[in-house]
Amino acid sequence: MVCPDPGRGASPEWSVTGQNVGVTLGARPSFEDVLADLEDVLKLGAGRLRGQELPALRAIAGAVGHSPPGDNEPGPLVKLLRDAVDERLAESPDGPTARYALGLERGGGTTNKGDRLRRAASYKDISYERFRKEPVNVLMQTVAEELLGLWDDAHASPAAGTPAAATVRDDSDPAPWPWHPRIETVPLPRAHASSLLWSAVQHEPGTPMAEVVETWGRATDSNLLYVCGPMGSGKTSELSVWAMSLEPSQRPARVSMLETDPRGHLEEVAGPGTIVIEDFDSLSTRSELGSIRPDLSWLRSAMNAGARCVVLTRRDPETETDELTDQVRSPNRLADLGVKNPHVVRINAVTATELRDFANEVGDQRLLKLAEAIEHADQMSALLMTPMILDQLYQTHAGGGIFPHNVYEAYGGYLKYVCGREYDREVSRIPGRVRYQAYVDLAWDIFRGLERRHAGAGPLDVSLARVAERVQESVQSDRNLRMSRDFLRYEWTTDFVANGHVFGLHREDQGMCSFLNSGYYEYFVAEAARGLLSAGRPLGLDEARFAETTMDSPILTFLRAGLTRADLDVLAELAARGRLSWLDRLVCLYFLEEHDEFLPLLQGSPAAYWESLRTSSSQFQSLFLRKATLYQEVVVGRQSAQSYIDLLHEQERAVDLALERQLLRSGVGITESLLARLENPGLAAARPITIYRLGQMGNNASAIPVLQWAMESDNDLRSLAEAAIAQIEERTNAGQ
Repeated sequence: MVCPDPGRGASPEWSVTGQNVGVTLGARPSFEDVLADLEDVLKLGAGRLRGQELPALRAIAGAVGHSPPGDNEPGPLVKLLRDAVDERLAESPDGPTARYALGLERGGGTTNKGDRLRRAASYKDISYERFRKEPVNVLMQTVAEELLGLWDDAHASPAAGTPAAATVRDDSDPAPWPWHPRIETVPLPRAHASSLLWSAVQHEPGTPMAEVVETWGRATDSNLLYVCGPMGSGKTSELSVWAMSLEPSQRPARVSMLETDPRGHLEEVAGPGTIVIEDFDSLSTRSELGSIRPDLSWLRSAMNAGARCVVLTRRDPETETDELTDQVRSPNRLADLGVKNPHVVRINAVTATELRDFANEVGDQRLLKLAEAIEHADQMSALLMTPMILDQLYQTHAGGGIFPHNVYEAYGGYLKYVCGREYDREVSRIPGRVRYQAYVDLAWDIFRGLERRHAGAGPLDVSLARVAERVQESVQSDRNLRMSRDFLRYEWTTDFVANGHVFGLHREDQGMCSFLNSGYYEYFVAEAARGLLSAGRPLGLDEARFAETTMDSPILTFLRAGLTRADLDVLAELAARGRLSWLDRLVCLYFLEEHDEFLPLLQGSPAAYWESLRTSSSQFQSLFLRKATLYQEVVVGRQSAQSYIDLLHEQERAVDLALERQLLRSGVGITESLLARLENPGLAAARPITIYRLGQMGNNASAIPVLQWAMESDNDLRSLAEAAIAQIEERTNAGQ
């Protein structure tokens, strides 16, 4: 870190003691001076700034309109720091970390420096000893850059070469939180949206979000714009672009739902102004936890007074319930709230095709490679196809990292990221690593059937009592958390459930929680299974308790993609054990179908295993288990390959075939995986099945010479191979 000059702050052009503060543009504070002021804040804490000069910070606070000339109060400095940390670092893990370190979270402003840094280190998931050395210095440099960015925004010239005078915001400013134009680090397609059923105006699917907002802005007969979409989908960014296109006096006021009295903000809206609510989810989350009841009377008063309202939320009215989404679904309740002709839209995910076309349009080769990687892992959820995640993947590659090769890597990167993110501006004290492990444990409890099913409970539901048990186990494993003074008093379970990116309270009246998306649950089940199998431990599945139909899901796709070659070698050693439940052996052998030891392991399986398969297979509800069982019997000559093909004809549906494609694609690729099986002498008995699958799913003309070789070497395979070649040629020609 560069040491500040002893004479810093002496320039009368921006010094708080000079007469020119807030009057002329003045000199831009130096990076070193801002950094030196931040060091003082870090030492004292944000709650102990009264009487402190901090001239560089006060100059910036005056420039952005937080304080008049000569103001020596701490409030403007805290507002300024929140602008830098909460707004400009909102999409970065550095935001919450800086909030802890500087004491900007509730109750942290007067905490001593050591405790604040320990909390920040715990959030960042590194040791205090390491954090207080270089990482905290780098963090303060990042905050200093954002503070100077605020200065630059405030002094942006209205015309080239024409300096703008610094202004001081007065009480009539309709925007209590400044709108900052989002500076995208990656060129990405602009967000587009589609209207939901309850929208008074139906926009065509794929309508640019910018057009939706502008249409509503001109629609004088509507006073509610309700925009839903996952985290990072571009809700705030698109609205910011629109807000910045308006005259300053016409820009919306951003209202906090967590204020004790939101009317205080509404009083700043003169006449029929526009208010924007970004944290309605916060109120909903708190309401679900029973800490406060949602009160929309203030919103009703505002709308009846002529105000217009924009709600940005992650909650989809079609799938989730809370006070406001219930209103949105009911015309009568909307009318009671004072809503007229609401525009209700959902931001759509970016598709790989859109990304590829856009990359070609702008000529960005790295973006084109990202689009190709996503197309290869085309089972990536739409939840991951948001600008925030695409930006993260792009930057990872730019920094020397690699794009995710499959859905396991894509989900893993995303979930590890959001586990460390704040939710609804509520900073969690549970580190991302600890939260992640608790999700793994809870998903595995559900999968194994350890959680007793309650009447009306959904497949992803788990009791709050079980959640509390798992959370306590997880936080106990973290030494920093155990050493905190209020460890026994802090509401760890409430903290855990309130962070609702992945998991949250679902049925309050029954004390039930749930994973918010089946893909999250399936990934965490696969992660739990991978952890056991890679350590050479059986899954311990109880055929009487676990829900076997969950095997017909992407769980296996995640697991197959996550197992490395070294993991498979460990799995082969596990499958060779004499004492292993038949269900564990079946699953282990399934993942070893392409392993060199697959046939010897099958041939060496105990007679009791084959007897268990014979007696249980007829009772299987899961098509996956029936196929896995029959395939192994075909390979060792106990059943014919035609019996397997007949099973596919009779029982495999389109959704089952799609899952099979995902499973094969999770490795080297569909065609490559099937060709490797065709050429594997250990799978010779199953060659008719492989040829049949190539006809169904082969997507590469390179398979045709191998199929020709197969039918020349074995005349019994001729009809199957000829049909497969015809199907592949048809698909290949159609794709040209």
